[in-house]
Formats: sequence, C-alpha cells, structure tokens
Amino acid sequence: LGDSHGIRVMEAVAVLLFVLLIPAAVVNAQSECVREEVVKQAQVFQSAQQVLNATLAASVFTVDGSTVIPAGTTPHVGRQAIAAAFQKYFDGLEWQHEKIEGEIVVANNWLAFSKTITAKHKGTGKITSSYTVNWYKFDCSFKPPQLAFFSAVFNT
Repeated sequence: LGDSHGIRVMEAVAVLLFVLLIPAAVVNAQSECVREEVVKQAQVFQSAQQVLNATLAASVFTVDGSTVIPAGTTPHVGRQAIAAAFQKYFDGLEWQHEKIEGEIVVANNWLAFSKTITAKHKGTGKITSSYTVNWYKFDCSFKPPQLAFFSAVFNT
C-alpha cells in the first residue's frame, strides 16, 4: 500500500481538493442534502463494486452523471458509459474487497472517504492492494439522491 508518509500525503491532497470543491458545491447545490441519504447511496455504490455489478454501480448516477477514475483521466459521462467502464474493469477481476478507512465526510452535496481496495485479477491470479480517496457530488433534487460526479485518487 505504500509507506505511511505516502498515504498521509494522499490524504492531505484529497482533503485539500475536497475543501477547494466545497465552495462550488454551495453555489451549485440543487437542493439540501440529508447526510444519511447520501451516505446510503454511497454505500449502494460501494456494494455494487464489491459484487462487481457495473449496472448497479451506474444506476445510482444521474442520467448525465460522470466519473473520472482515476482523477485526471478522461471522464465517462452518462449511465451507459459509466456501466461500460466499470464492466471493463470488473471483467479483469475474480473478486474485489473494499474497506472504508476512517470517517465518511459529508459537506453540502459532497461526500468523501478513504478506502483500501484488494482485488484478485483473472488470468494472472495476482492480488493487488491500493489505498484510495473517493469523492462524490450528489444531486439531492432526486429522492433518493443520485450521483452527479465521482472521482478517486490511488496509492498503489
């Protein structure tokens, strides 16, 4: 997973990004988000990744939602593109386990947390682990809230 210094640097960068994004969230918030509702939707998304279900993962997004995984790569826009991107990734895995590390932070319509991902890859049988920080932007005008944006940074 890398050394503890690398993980601390990643956490600091993620928190900085999260803090920089909050003012935009305040200005662009569609409606008031309820912490429990966005946490529940994030958990549905996490569960979909655990069971390698791309369709379920994409279903929690708005019709025009987007993902940028990892941060800095080309976005996938719309449920179909999101499902296809996750399916391509899932097709290379035998299994994946994700464990949320620490606190789930919710601010306005943004949610963030860190997690450890352990996965076994098809073909090679190689098991990899990575530490990642995820952040989500929700559209809370929908009930339940839907993901408008998702991204992550990784330390592998």
